[in-house]
Amino acid sequence: MTYEEFIQKNVLHPAGCYGFRIGGNYYKDKYPEEVRYYCQKDDQPAEEFNNSGRKVTRCYGGNNVAGLSGAGAWVASTPEIALLVASIDGKPEVPDIISKESVDAMTEYFDEDTYSLGWNDTKPTGEWTRTGTFAGTSALVKYFPDGECWVFITNTSTYKGPALAKFTTALFEDLRAGYSAKLPKRNLFYAE
Repeated sequence: MTYEEFIQKNVLHPAGCYGFRIGGNYYKDKYPEEVRYYCQKDDQPAEEFNNSGRKVTRCYGGNNVAGLSGAGAWVASTPEIALLVASIDGKPEVPDIISKESVDAMTEYFDEDTYSLGWNDTKPTGEWTRTGTFAGTSALVKYFPDGECWVFITNTSTYKGPALAKFTTALFEDLRAGYSAKLPKRNLFYAE
């Protein structure tokens, strides 16, 4: 069984997530429902990840995406990412696929410079953050103590690189202030 198959069978499918796939390295490898990725306008060609000497678009051949496996190779939709988070948050609305002890271990706060298990940042207040940046994409997942999970994924790069998450976090805070009270107060994953 491959890594991808193992994670799908033992983690993703029990969480109700069936669209997660390990991404490919080239445009020809993209899934039918997967977006096209774009590098920033002034991005220069990169050397192909396999040391062929060829110059390629950085987001198609510049990184060995498939070889990263759990360190950034997954392709998924924003609703499925939110469902996965809801499946590991310790709240009763969506059945968890891990124990309460595992949720606590994954979200334990150490200090502002130490990553938690699987999250880039956890706060003593119960806020959790996960980011990811590649040529051609940037992602931010923010879980808030009130149970809201906000997911932002782009199919393009920015010169800000990983710093884009700080701007997106500020956007999330503004949007939450203006719209959280207007969101439906019901489980949007399962029909009742």
